[in-house]
Amino acid sequence: MNQILPEGRLLATEENQALLASLEGLHAAMERQIVLESVALRCDRSHNLHLRLGEVDAVIPHAECAVGLDDGTTREIALLTRVGKPVAFLVTGLVGEDGRIVAQLSRRLAQEHALEMLLNLPAGTVLPATVTRLEPFGAFVDLGRGIPSMIPLGAISVARIRHPSDRFYTGQEIFAVLQQAVPEQRRLLLSHRELLGTWAENAARFAPSETVTGIVRGCWITASS
Repeated sequence: MNQILPEGRLLATEENQALLASLEGLHAAMERQIVLESVALRCDRSHNLHLRLGEVDAVIPHAECAVGLDDGTTREIALLTRVGKPVAFLVTGLVGEDGRIVAQLSRRLAQEHALEMLLNLPAGTVLPATVTRLEPFGAFVDLGRGIPSMIPLGAISVARIRHPSDRFYTGQEIFAVLQQAVPEQRRLLLSHRELLGTWAENAARFAPSETVTGIVRGCWITASS
């Protein structure tokens, strides 16, 4: 269960569902430090995230919602956009409140543990990722438990592309290659093009006289004489 996966991929697993289903399961997850996932139902005015775990209400306090909130590297909009989507977390407490049990959760701790492991991986490691946002300069991805990173435009494809949307779409599950971990900056430099093979390797799949389908990526107009 502590495998580092992008948010959403644990949600429907048997173990995740079983641990969320009862107070005993939540106790076990807390004692064993098992990362769980559930859907964030709302974000209140103080930017705390609220969830429902089986029959238990749960809250992720604002400071525990993500790595980087304390220094501003994670923007508040990143919390608002999690509503209605899966979030990964560790159970940090089960407390009585107004005659009921409320689970205290931390997404930040789940991310801190994941980031520590990712920063110690060797270059060349292939990681599962989910595309979260596309910009002209690159594709932002979730590397695990909501940890963001980016694949630059030039590292997406073997062929030249104009925009990441030529290869990716938001929500797409992909793999990325770890080019370099930079622990002092807590950054992970990624690429995707190495997974696509070289031009020569791809060209070797075809032979003269074959007819194949293709996608027009651009066109040029030449002036007539």
